Amino acid sequence: MDSVRQHYTYHVGDRKHSCVSCGLKFMESRTLRNHEKTHLGEKEPVEKVSCDECGKHIVKNNLKYHMKSKHTAEKSVVVTKNQFSCLLCGHGTKSSWSKLVAHLDLHEGREDPNCCNESGCENIQFSNLQDWHCHFYVVHKQCYQCEFCNILLK
Repeated sequence: MDSVRQHYTYHVGDRKHSCVSCGLKFMESRTLRNHEKTHLGEKEPVEKVSCDECGKHIVKNNLKYHMKSKHTAEKSVVVTKNQFSCLLCGHGTKSSWSKLVAHLDLHEGREDPNCCNESGCENIQFSNLQDWHCHFYVVHKQCYQCEFCNILLK
């Protein structure tokens, strides 16, 4: 529930830190400092490298963590479980609902009906994959849907 409260502050929170260059307002001073760097041209480019094991492109600073968490049996590294998973193919995303919604475009045009077969909802039809997934996560996984941006929160 704390994540829901925190998310809502991004919509209605007090934005008391203002950028002197463009006037944008931020809730946290560190966010303002990061933003101000864009005006100064100080934002460093992110260097990516390719993992020798799987070929995935990873931010260079995260390669050591990636190797430990994905390619060794080292138990000291905590791997985040997928937060949202596609109901059709099982593809999961660790970060956000919006990334799952973007994934759903891969299934566009399929002929299977979008229906919920969970207990109490047998054969409820949905007009699109996003509505079906949203129903599943809100009703059956007890997620919360933000009334401002429609993002699902766990």
